[in-house]
Amino acid sequence: MQQEEKAYKLEYYLLAKDGFLVATHPSVKNIINVTTEQLKGIYSGSIKNWQELGGPDAKIVVLDIPKEVAENLLRKYYLGQDLKISSEAVVLRRESELIAAIQNTPYSIGAFSLAYAISHKLPVNHLSLNGVEPSLENIKNNKYPMVIPIGITIKKTPAKSVKEFVNYAMSQAGKEELAKHNFVVFTQKK
Repeated sequence: MQQEEKAYKLEYYLLAKDGFLVATHPSVKNIINVTTEQLKGIYSGSIKNWQELGGPDAKIVVLDIPKEVAENLLRKYYLGQDLKISSEAVVLRRESELIAAIQNTPYSIGAFSLAYAISHKLPVNHLSLNGVEPSLENIKNNKYPMVIPIGITIKKTPAKSVKEFVNYAMSQAGKEELAKHNFVVFTQKK
């Protein structure tokens, strides 16, 4: 528990995990996996054409969201904190904008919610990273490292309606609802 949570008498309930997917527009053919070094090259701009990775002869369009979960997870697991993102990257304000852009921009690459991509059957290519496929099974088995925790933070003495909602979210019915939307449900070990 964070110091602030203790000071403000807050409780955190982990409900599920969502994978953070690196994907490309369907025009990017023959590329199903990228390594850490390749991803660094793409985001830094040192790799500029998909052909350098065995794909089509086309300029790579990097879609990015600054200083949000997206960039933080990419930096933590693959890019490193010091990598300078290419000045040619298209910076979008919200994940919803990135999702729309990746579907409509040939030869683009970006990162966003795996659960959203699966639930909405987005026509994008899901890239494996260092040979690890972004799948619900790999998230469950802790093989796919880029995950977003989904949880609720409440006061230790919440309003009755808030406590009822948390109880529902933690119940079997709540977990089934989360799983229905392709989140990997957190199950406490006994």
